[in-house]
Amino acid sequence: MNKISIKFTVVSLFLFLSALIVTSMLYVQHTFSQELMQRSINDQVKLLSSKVEDNINYMNKVNSNTIVNVSNFLQDKTIDDFLNEKKKYLELFSSILTSNKNIYATYVGFEGDAFFELINLDIDKKLRKKYTANSSHKWLLVEIVNGIKQLILLDKNLEETSKITLETDYLSTTRPWYIKSVSQKKVIKTKPYNFSNIDGKGVTYAKNIPSSKNVFALDLLINNLNHILKENGGKILENSYLFDNKGSLLASSSGQNRSVMIDKITQLIKNKKIDNHILQEITINNKKYIFSLLPMNDGFICSYSDLNKIIEPYKEKVNDMMLIIVLILLAIIPLIFYFSSIIVKPILLLTKESIKVKNREFMYVEKVNSRVLEIDQLSDSLKEMSESICEYQTDLERKVYTRTLELAEKNKELEKLSVTDKLTGLYNRIKLDETLDLAIERVNRYDEIFGIIIIDIDFFKSVNDTHGHQAGDTILVEFASLVQQYVRKTDLVGRWGGEEFMIICSETSLENILLFANKIRVAIDTFDFSIVKHKTASFGVSTYQKGETLEKMIDRADQALYIAKENGRNRVETIENSI
Repeated sequence: MNKISIKFTVVSLFLFLSALIVTSMLYVQHTFSQELMQRSINDQVKLLSSKVEDNINYMNKVNSNTIVNVSNFLQDKTIDDFLNEKKKYLELFSSILTSNKNIYATYVGFEGDAFFELINLDIDKKLRKKYTANSSHKWLLVEIVNGIKQLILLDKNLEETSKITLETDYLSTTRPWYIKSVSQKKVIKTKPYNFSNIDGKGVTYAKNIPSSKNVFALDLLINNLNHILKENGGKILENSYLFDNKGSLLASSSGQNRSVMIDKITQLIKNKKIDNHILQEITINNKKYIFSLLPMNDGFICSYSDLNKIIEPYKEKVNDMMLIIVLILLAIIPLIFYFSSIIVKPILLLTKESIKVKNREFMYVEKVNSRVLEIDQLSDSLKEMSESICEYQTDLERKVYTRTLELAEKNKELEKLSVTDKLTGLYNRIKLDETLDLAIERVNRYDEIFGIIIIDIDFFKSVNDTHGHQAGDTILVEFASLVQQYVRKTDLVGRWGGEEFMIICSETSLENILLFANKIRVAIDTFDFSIVKHKTASFGVSTYQKGETLEKMIDRADQALYIAKENGRNRVETIENSI
């Protein structure tokens, strides 16, 4: 029986298919005018982009003027003025909220962490449900003075109807809008973000009040951009979206915030640098769309259209093309069966035989007869190979498995020894350095926060001098065990060197770290050590500031530790607030 070369068979098949594909592509290229479709979409998207930019510029101008005027009016005003003449300032704030239906709240943050805010309850139904407000309530007044928070519901005449008093740790002077306004002394505008109390995105405008460290601010919803996208989309654009430069959805002409299209476009923005106008085809749920992505200031305008609607004028040519494709497919079917009998069928049989080899069923491997020379030769080789490896393959696999288990166990032991302090059983300097590097990487990538605590045992040298180094080692072991009892699962404690220890605290604020350090300090101060009975320790605390080097954060903790020593020891110190 004559053998046919697999090379000849495959080349012949692919040459035929390639010629068929090229012919179809030439016909499609000749039939449809992509230029006309692109031009119509591009013109409409550019017009839409211009409308959105004009609206954003107008919104910035109006709100900036409002911020400046009100800030000047509030010059020299204190929280006592607000409380004494509350009705006067409520009327001012309510007039601002009434004049612009997209403003969610207006508020003032005072230098002493007092806070005065008026919220429009009509802007979102969830607000009324959250604060147990009924239809007669129009406003919510939030007052924070000396750590006491009052939630006051007001009617349309600004008259108080109910009040709730709560304790709070909210500090307005720590908020980004306050810090940025005080430092820049001008109107600032935040990037769009999700408001916590309502379902929507918005921005914050704020400005430092002249001759003080008080800040006036307002929160603005950007829902009005939905209407602009809808009104200016034209007949060509089925839907339009506004994204920021990080891929977050800001507005939609349909008002819907989630869809498969949005997910795909968001990934495109996040994974690919967008420098120029993009126009491309995309398929969602077996439906084809053409979408356009146009960069604008701090974001992108994206619009898409149903491909079938755009090419509707060319339906007759589409039908002709489909008829030709169907005829070509009908002509290909006999060829597919022919090539299948020559190549596909014996290859499938050969695959089944190879599975027997994989399953170590060497005695059941059979020869596959084929007209393709290479397949016939491969079948002979497979059968011979299965017979030759039957004995030593099992023994080899057993040896590899045993050695792998032994090696894995040794690697675990070596890894543990390499990062563990021999005396205390805590992590050593190597593990601490690795963890710090990973923590900084997470901060820079995910905007997480973390800090460190450096602990030094007070007067530890006197223990060695009085009781000997063995007693000192005993104190170190007891000290390490005591500290480890108070460390969270998400934190990491290790021996930094000598009588110094370090705790890496992840995903927590400076205030919480200070409370945590003081808790450990008290535990040490009250612990009954076996030899010296009583011992104290000094603590230096710092948090990582994004963009700085690791050495700077550690240096601040060392400085704080030095201050604790200078101030009498048995103290927790930080210099963060002085930076």
